[in-house]
Amino acid sequence: MKATIIVALHIEINVIISPRYMQNTHYSEGEMWETLKAVSCVIGCHGVYDDEHPARMAEMARRIGNELAMEPQHIRAMEYAVLLHDIGQLHVRETIMRKPGRLTREEFLEVQAHPIESEKVISLMPHMSLAAHWVRWHHEWWDGSGYPDRLRGAQIPLPSRILVAVDAFAAMQCDRPYRGAMTREEALNELRLMAGIQFDPVVVKTILKLSEKNML
Repeated sequence: MKATIIVALHIEINVIISPRYMQNTHYSEGEMWETLKAVSCVIGCHGVYDDEHPARMAEMARRIGNELAMEPQHIRAMEYAVLLHDIGQLHVRETIMRKPGRLTREEFLEVQAHPIESEKVISLMPHMSLAAHWVRWHHEWWDGSGYPDRLRGAQIPLPSRILVAVDAFAAMQCDRPYRGAMTREEALNELRLMAGIQFDPVVVKTILKLSEKNML
C-alpha cells in the first residue's frame, strides 16, 4: 500500500512540475507550491504532525536563508526540500512512527533509513537534484554523530543545516507519542543548548535573532 502511494505521488509530481505540463496548462509556480504542500500533508498523515507543520517549516527556512544571504534559487529548492523531506517515512512502519516507548535497534535502523529513501524518491523528480541531496542530510549533526553519513560541521550543506534546526524546532512544539509538546521558549532553549552539538551555531544564532524580532 505504501509503495503504491509513493509511486502515485511520484507520478503526480513528475507530471505537474514538468516544463511541458506547466507551459501547456499555464500551471504557475504558486500552484506547484500548493500541490507540494498537499503532498506534504499526505506525508504528515503518516507521521505525527498537523497539516500546517511543513508550511510553517518552509516559511521559517526561507527567512533564515534570506538572513544568511542564500541565493534565491537555493532558497526555493530548500523550501521544496522542507516540504518533501520526510517522504521516505512512508517506507517506515506506522507502528514504529507512533510507538510511545523506546525503539528497538531494528526499529531505529528502519527509521534511520528514511532520509536515504527520501533522497531516492525526490531525485527521480525533475529539477529536484539539489533538494534531494539536502534532504539526505537532514538528520546529520554538527558534531558528526548524526546519520546517515556522519557528516560534520561545514561538510553538511547550509540548506541541510537549516533544515536540521527548523525540523527539530517545529517537532519540539508538536505532541509526540512519547512526550508532550514543548512551549516555544522551551524549544528555543533546546536550540541554545544543542548549538555546536546537533545544530550549526550560526543557524541557531540566526533563529534566535529572528525570534527576538518576532519574524518567526
